[in-house]
Amino acid sequence: MENDRCTDGPRLVYPESLPPEFLAVAPPAEALLAFCSKWRVDELSVWGRTTYYGDADQPIRMVVRFRKTAAVSSFMILHMEEQLSASFGRGVQLMEEAEVTFSANLILRQRVLASARTLYRS
Repeated sequence: MENDRCTDGPRLVYPESLPPEFLAVAPPAEALLAFCSKWRVDELSVWGRTTYYGDADQPIRMVVRFRKTAAVSSFMILHMEEQLSASFGRGVQLMEEAEVTFSANLILRQRVLASARTLYRS
């Protein structure tokens, strides 16, 4: 959820920036690249405590920012969650970046922004 832009095309930021607990459950890089391309994702981040990554009962919490040309609907977000859940082999909670940025819940906003780690940036 950083504001700087990558100038050499879409890229995955992990594995070097993420803890081993996440890498153990992360889908192959090619799968995430294909996912982000298909859904017109500008940036995809994971957030929350890293201790959750090793607990299959806890969902992977993610934040997505779409390209300006993407048409987004609630149905689309649900379908994306299903696809990500299948890729990770566990539940995924997906939020749009605008939900976080403009949230009236200050505690949620602070937690997400403080712990977000970028997986993909176009």
